Parts: sequence; C-alpha cells; structure tokens
Amino acid sequence: MKQLFRFSLLLLALLLPATATAHDFEVDGIYYNINGNEATVTFRGTSYYQYSNEYSGSVTIPSSVTYNGTIYSVTSIGWYAFDGCSGLTSVTIPNSVTEIGWCAFSYCSGLTSVTIPNSVTEIGYSAFSGCQSLTGVTIPTSVTTIGNQAFKDCQSLTGMAIPNSVTTIGDCAFYNCSALTSVSIGNSVTSIGDLAFWRCSGLTSIVVAGGNTNYDSRGNCNAIIETASNTLIAGCCNTVIPGTVTTIGHDAFAYCSGLTRVTIPISVTEIGYKAFGWCSGLTNVTIPNSVTSIGMDAFYACSGLTSVTIGNSVTSIGDWAFCGCSGLTDVYSHITDPSRLPYATSLFHLDDLNYSGRTLHVPHGTARAYQRNENWYPYFGQIQDDVIPTFTGVGQYPVIELIPEESTGLDKIFVVYNTDGVKMNYTASTDDAVTWERFDGSSGQIIIEELTDTTHTGNLTTLNHVIPNTGYRITEGSLINYYWVVNYADHYMELNDVSINDEDPCNLLTINVDGHADAIYYYTVNGNRQVLDRDIKLRYYTQVWNDYYGYWWEEGTVESFAFLDEGIAIVPPLCGTTFVLTGDRFLRAWGQEQALESWYYYFQAVDCRSRVTPKYNVEIMDGVLSGTAPLELSFTGRPTDAVGYSVWEMATDPDFEDIILQFDDDEIDYVFNEAGTYYMRYRVANETRTCEACGETYCIKVGRDASRADVNGDGEVNIADVNAVISVILGDNHIPAADVNGDGEVNIADINAIIDIILNGTWN
Repeated sequence: MKQLFRFSLLLLALLLPATATAHDFEVDGIYYNINGNEATVTFRGTSYYQYSNEYSGSVTIPSSVTYNGTIYSVTSIGWYAFDGCSGLTSVTIPNSVTEIGWCAFSYCSGLTSVTIPNSVTEIGYSAFSGCQSLTGVTIPTSVTTIGNQAFKDCQSLTGMAIPNSVTTIGDCAFYNCSALTSVSIGNSVTSIGDLAFWRCSGLTSIVVAGGNTNYDSRGNCNAIIETASNTLIAGCCNTVIPGTVTTIGHDAFAYCSGLTRVTIPISVTEIGYKAFGWCSGLTNVTIPNSVTSIGMDAFYACSGLTSVTIGNSVTSIGDWAFCGCSGLTDVYSHITDPSRLPYATSLFHLDDLNYSGRTLHVPHGTARAYQRNENWYPYFGQIQDDVIPTFTGVGQYPVIELIPEESTGLDKIFVVYNTDGVKMNYTASTDDAVTWERFDGSSGQIIIEELTDTTHTGNLTTLNHVIPNTGYRITEGSLINYYWVVNYADHYMELNDVSINDEDPCNLLTINVDGHADAIYYYTVNGNRQVLDRDIKLRYYTQVWNDYYGYWWEEGTVESFAFLDEGIAIVPPLCGTTFVLTGDRFLRAWGQEQALESWYYYFQAVDCRSRVTPKYNVEIMDGVLSGTAPLELSFTGRPTDAVGYSVWEMATDPDFEDIILQFDDDEIDYVFNEAGTYYMRYRVANETRTCEACGETYCIKVGRDASRADVNGDGEVNIADVNAVISVILGDNHIPAADVNGDGEVNIADINAIIDIILNGTWN
C-alpha cells in the first residue's frame, strides 16, 4: 500500500512542469497562488524541486488578501506550503480555509500549536507529519477526512478526539505518535486505514462512539473492532479482548510496551502478522485450541516473553513468528503432529544462536517427531516429552490450562467449567499402572488418600470421576507430577448490579457490587494456600498529571482484582465517568465474560499542581528559593476540572496560620521587595468548598542586595563604608548612596545594615 502511494506521488510530481512558478504573489511575507478569486498559501520558490521556506515564529494567515487591487479569499493551505519550517512555532488558520494540503506543515519541528477552524473539511496527506513538538490538536467538526500519514511521527501529540464528522482515517494517520495516550473515534467513521495507530506505544484508552455501525469498542474493551468481521484492528495496554472477536488483526498490539498480560478467548481463530510484535512487556501467552493460524512476526521481538502455550488446532505458523524472543525459556506445544505445519523460516530464531536455556514441551509420545522437524528442533536446548493429563466429557468449554509459579511445586493448574461427568486421563510411557493420590492441605494433611476409582487400559489410566477443587499426585516409576483441578461451577462469577457509594467523594469512593466472585483457593505441594487470580477488571476515566508537558489530561484507568468481596474502594476520579466491571479471565477465555456499567458519576474531588519560575538568578537548595530583593517570581497553578475556587496564598508561617496576601489568579508574577522568609502555596476547592487540595509549599528566603552597602563605591563592603555613613550623619558629606536600606533617611539603621553584611553577607 505504501509503495503504491509513493509511486502515485512520484508520478504526479513528474507530471508537473519543472520550471513552474511556485507562487503568484507575496503579501506580508506569505506567498500565494491564484485560482480565480481564491488564493492558496504556497511555498517560496520556483518549483516543487526548488523551494525554500523561511516562515518562522507565530504566523497568522488572513482570511483574505489584496493584490493589485483585487481581493482574494484564502481558501486552502497548499502542498508543501510550510514544509520544513523548523522555526515555525504556531499557526492560526482562518475560517475561510477548507483544505490543508499535502505536506503543508510536514517536519515543522518547532510547531507547538495550530488552530484549525471549523471551515476545514480535509487534512491532507502528511499534512503535519514530523511535527515533533506538536502537543495537541483539536480537529473541528467540519473535517471529514484525515489523510494518510497526516500526523505521522508527531511524537509529542497527547489528548486526540476524532469528531463525528470524520468518515475516513487514512493509512498511518497517527503512526508513531508515541505520546498519544487516548483516542476517541466518532460515530461516522467508515474507514480506518492500515497502521493508523501503529507504534502508539503510550495508548491506554481507545473508545469508539456508540452508534458507529462499522467499528465498535464492545464491552468497553479499549480497542477498535471491525464490526462486520469481528476483527480487532487496534488495541492498547488496557485492552481486554472480548469473547466475540474471531481475528486479532495485523499489527493490532504492535509496540504496546505496557502490555504485560493478554487473554486470548476461544472465539479467536486467527492471529494476524505482527499482531503482538515488539510487545516487550508481555511475559506469557496462551494461544487457545480455537486458533488455527499464527501470522508472520506475530510475536516478533517480545523480549520479555518467558513462556508460550500453543493450542492443538494450529495448522499454520508464519515466518519469524517468535523470532527475537530473547527471554523465552519454555514453549508448550499441544500440536500432536508437527509435520502438518508447513516449513516456517526462523520460527524461534535468536541472533546469538544460543538456545541451550530453552525447553520445548511436547505431547507424550511426540518427541521424536519434533526432533525431526526443522520448524522446531534447531531452536531448543532440549525437547521434553511431557505427560500432561487430558480430560473427557468437558462439554463445549475447553479446560483452561495454567502454568503456576515454580515455587508452588505444581506442574499445572486446570480450570474445568463443570467437573460433573468429567474424566481425567493419563498416558504413561509403559503399560505399568500408575499411582493416583489426592492432596489439598486444608485438613492439615498433604496426601489425603490414594485414588482407586481408575480404569487401566494399556498405558492409559483414566480417573473415572474427577474430584473437584483438589490436588492430584500422579506417580509413574520415578516420575512424579503434581496437578490442581478447579471446578469453576463452584466459583461461578455472577454480576447483577454496580452502584456508587459517594459519602466521601473527596477522598474515597466505594463501588458496591451486587453479585459474587469469591476467592478461588488452591494448595501448593507443601500445603500452603494460594489465591488463583480471577483478573476481574474495573475500568473508568480520571485526570492524570503529565509532568513533562505540564497539564492534566483524561486517561483510562484499569484496576484488576483477584476476587470480589463486599466492595471496591478507589481514589475518587477527577473527571466525570462511568464504571465498567468485567470478568473474570476464565469467562473471558470461554467467551462468556460478564460486564456491568454504573450510572454516570459526576465528580467532586479536586487536585492541583503548581510551579514557581524565577525571573532572575535564584539559588535553589533543599527546596528553598533564595535571592536578594527585589526578587521577582512567577507562580503557576494547574487545577483539575472540578475546581471552582482557586487562590495563591502567602504567609510567613510554614503552616499558613498568618496568611498575609491572597491572589485569585492561577498565574501571578510577584516582586518580593522586603527581606524575610515567605511561604507560598496554591489552594483549590470545588464549587461547594467540600473538597480541597493544595499544591506544593514553596519557601522563599529574600535578602538584601549587598552591593547597596558599598557606599563609597570602592567595590568592597567594609568599615570604610561605615565611616562614610557616619560622615553623612554628622553632616560632613552628602552621599546619596548612604541610604543603604532605602527608607529615605540616613541613620544608625544604615550602619547596622552594613555591619550585618560584613558579618553575614546580607542584612535583615
């Protein structure tokens, strides 16, 4: 797609006359082309191959311009008009402009802000690509098209809301916008191009507006799903894949460095190429039995990945699917016939070719087949013929297989939807019978009893009735394996309603849950009780402070819980939001996830941040700002949305028991003319004054300018200056500089000031 686009661009450029004049006239430093009674802002130069843009600073484009007595309406920003203007810092575009052309502001590296008016309907190809300092853009409701690569490589772009007017988002439109944290897609979008949000590694929230018939974010999943095909095309670190998704699209999670865990539900049959590529925070992944195809580079360079479980239905794994997974130590393959996979290039390749620390775990009796298969044997130090119990009679919901922590001593934990009528099978390496024993530790005993309700046929032993919520020790000669089986039916999660207890909306919010999701316990081989994490999610929005850019923005928040008891206590959000409770991970994997949404919460809690900026040289040590009078400082406060009252307070007491001045503005400049120690803080409250917060307390120590005590002007402050003041007091001389403290008189106070400086370097 990109190559075709580049070719089209090149072909179009070749059709243009090489000697064409790039502009028809210039007014007030801005260059224009004429089209009837309309003018297009263009670049300075003679052709698309020879132009030099010198726009810099803040530029305001007029809505009309007069040339040779004719008034022209400025209707578009032309191709390359401001391309490469690194000195350009801000642009204001008038309401007469309807189109921002190809590469209009591309690589304006100093551009921090741009005002796009409601008249603009199209943002063209690469219009703002490479604008690395651009922090925020408001796309007006008039825009219908965001072109290919429109905001590509805008690495400072953060808060992006795509309005309901937009129908098309082009290829790579927000490619590599690594600071982008949240994206909202309007309800009119019908087309989202390839790699539209690729390498947006900072994304924590993705929302598609309700009513969009082409894309959705079903169940508040924090992802973009193509509705008709049930394909997840873009996710983030907080995405929970719904149980109705059938395909994880190509590049869907690529470069999510914040993604640490993902549950792939049994509805998924295909994982696209590069779907999880470069997700360095991902530690383990289980590919369920429903998946038949794993695409090329699907988990490429997932350096934090330590274990992978591959389901038994996979028939195709693409080239380099797990290449560069340098932390991978264990791969559990349930594929019984590895020869059914076509040859794949460098499936588990490492650059250093050191595979000694890797183990491939394969179904019992298949080790030899894997040892002969070029897809597998070159990439592992050892291939282990694992004896893993299988289950029959489980119904439509497959058994979920978990790998516990090594410290538990357990080989596997199995979660069965309902153990009624379920049998457990173990295939031994010989026809000799194996020993089955039960353990759990709840009664103080590790091994409770030997199980004899078994059927032995050849090397297959079947436990005819699975005992739920207990441990199994299976002994085959010198080989001993420990397993735990959970009966999910005994712990079924049920959600009926969620409500909000806001008795203390300033400090604590309680989400009350009508339903149950009790703790699921299991025991280690040493009899220690552990909790099996159910991964129940609570999603909501709050405002988060970004220290780098210096402002608050809304960000999706996800909290995870191992189980639910009476209620969920959280810090009150700083913006209006709904609370969505979903879970658990077992229902999620079975495609049966439950979800509840609260009523809209109107926020009351407040918070703020503040900063102080010296106008002149100020010494800062241990948090104290020190300087001499007159000392000028700028104070800036940044409140959250619920703040209805804000004030800067000045005191001479660190506990602000003696407030001497108050300023109602969020930003103030103040000159300290008197020596002393002062304290400043920014205090905010909501409209009803029920919630309050304070920013940092600043200690400012103000001294006198020692140079004023150099009465005789010899460059030093010493006893000679004292004598000079005495001579003025006695009437022997008239020296204006003798009024050291500036009180309009020359007296003993000025002598004391000089002595203070001689002794202490300043005076009080």
